[in-house]
Amino acid sequence: MISVTGAFIMKKGKFLLAKRSRGELKGLWEFPGGKIEKDETPFQAIVREVKEELDFKVTPKKIIGKYSHNYPFGKVTLHLVECETEIDPWQISIQGSHSKIAWVGPNEISKLNLAPLDRKIINRINSSKIIKHMVSYFVSFKNKKT
Repeated sequence: MISVTGAFIMKKGKFLLAKRSRGELKGLWEFPGGKIEKDETPFQAIVREVKEELDFKVTPKKIIGKYSHNYPFGKVTLHLVECETEIDPWQISIQGSHSKIAWVGPNEISKLNLAPLDRKIINRINSSKIIKHMVSYFVSFKNKKT
């Protein structure tokens, strides 16, 4: 089993997604993140991975959920971590294993070619009234602050 983290970052009602530039999932969109190293927590991993891949700092707040998918190369379990950041959404530089980033609203997500596990997560988020309520509260609260 491969354990990974994904950053759930929202700014102005949009999620941050990144497009893979290499590997088994090349060309697919995903939550930014990566593998959890031995003796590393999901929070430590997400801070390290976002810094390595996108060159900015996040503050992990909580684990939203743990999701799994069986790929041809093995089972992947993703710890989706709600993160905050002070970075301007349009000032992110791309490094590492991604070729593009996008801030995507709920209505735009279906247009992207998502990695299967990330698609599964998005579908669960969209079908969960509790998560929808949490996201809409989070968005309205954040918009009031800016």
